[in-house]
Order: sequence, then structure tokens, then C-alpha cells
Amino acid sequence: MHLNAIYYNAALDQIAVSSRLFSEIWIIDHNTTTEEASGSKGDLLYRYGNPQAYGRGTGTDQRFFHQHDAHWVPDDYPFGGSLMVFNNEAENAQSGVELWTPPLCPTGDYILAGENSFVPQDVVLD
Repeated sequence: MHLNAIYYNAALDQIAVSSRLFSEIWIIDHNTTTEEASGSKGDLLYRYGNPQAYGRGTGTDQRFFHQHDAHWVPDDYPFGGSLMVFNNEAENAQSGVELWTPPLCPTGDYILAGENSFVPQDVVLD
């Protein structure tokens, strides 16, 4: 899977993981036990970057290309609570930083409507 970043968000008790091979950022629940993880509670809470990796998009929907250094922006910084990643090989063979706000509900869950892919609420840097 070539995981190249793991970042803990204490306020949410969630972990962001960057999978270079899948060209995605995944968010998992830090509070899940090994036993719970074997069931539906072990599912990804959120994923973004390449919806074709989970059968909900095409190559034109892919946002990340071998990204690195995924992390949450600290709450007391500008754009606090957003996720930031270095997109290593963007579509036009250019690298860049992407900053987006995942669609977090007050319950700590993320929005995934019907058969759609996960999306951010806002893309700040692209």
C-alpha cells in the first residue's frame, strides 16, 4: 500500500493516512478496537483523491497522484481543520500543495451521499 504519512488529530480522535499506491487519503477512527475493526466499525470514515480506487469514478475524477505528507492544519492556524497534502505528480506533470475541508458532520461522520464519491466541502489550494 506504501503508506507515506500517518497523522493523528486529537480533537477528532481520528487518523489521516496517505496511501501513495492508491493515490488517496484515508481517515480512520483511532478509538476502534481490534475486535471492532473486524466489523463495519473498521471501515474507512473518509477517503479522497482517487474515487476509481473504490469503484465510484473514472481517471478524470482522480485528484491525487502519488501524494505525500498528508496532515490536518492545526485549528489555531489559518484554514484550521482542513487537510493538506503535497500532490507529487499532478495531472499536468506538475507538483503542488492541495488544501481542502472534508465534509465533517457534527457527529464526527463524513458525508457520502448515495452512490457518489467522497468530496471535500471546499478546495482551498489546487
